[in-house]
Amino acid sequence: MGRHAGFLYRRDDGSVRVLHLAFHHSLRDDQADQWDATIRARFGADLRWADLGLPDDSRVVFAAHLSQLLLGNPQIPYGLDAGGTAFTPDGRFVRGPVGKGLTCATFIAAVLAGYGHPVVMDNWQPRPEDQAWGEQILAMLEGRASQEHIDAVRADIGASRYRPEEVVGAAVSPLPEWPLSFPDAIALAEQIVQELA
Repeated sequence: MGRHAGFLYRRDDGSVRVLHLAFHHSLRDDQADQWDATIRARFGADLRWADLGLPDDSRVVFAAHLSQLLLGNPQIPYGLDAGGTAFTPDGRFVRGPVGKGLTCATFIAAVLAGYGHPVVMDNWQPRPEDQAWGEQILAMLEGRASQEHIDAVRADIGASRYRPEEVVGAAVSPLPEWPLSFPDAIALAEQIVQELA
């Protein structure tokens, strides 16, 4: 299915957490060491992280912002096209039309854009493998989402996919370079995939 990404951050109480959109209506805020152990047990991989491209003082404020996203337990739909799904500057979730939603990668992009720092441009190109990935996601939504949502997602199969490594590559670039273009993010993603190998 691909890679997964989220925000690794430290709360005021010192705990290290991973905030990520696990799937449909499943925004998770896991304790980092437990999540790392789960990933290692299930997939034989370790948790990896990279510093967000924000300046150090901004990262501290952004970490506090991340903990605010959990207020109200937002039910974030999983979708192939974000289409109006967003976060406000104060961290409130704004639901898009039926069938629109986020992936783990577009969750990162939407949170940063809502915070006032769009990390990627809206110029992603569809690739042939996006179709098959979309069909897999549609199958996974069966029994987990309403039929209305599933039918609307079906219409988005083949939409341009923002891959986790592409959004992470953009997000670790220094803030003055944001938002990154599709070709620039792909180049950084290739470096990340090589480092993960």
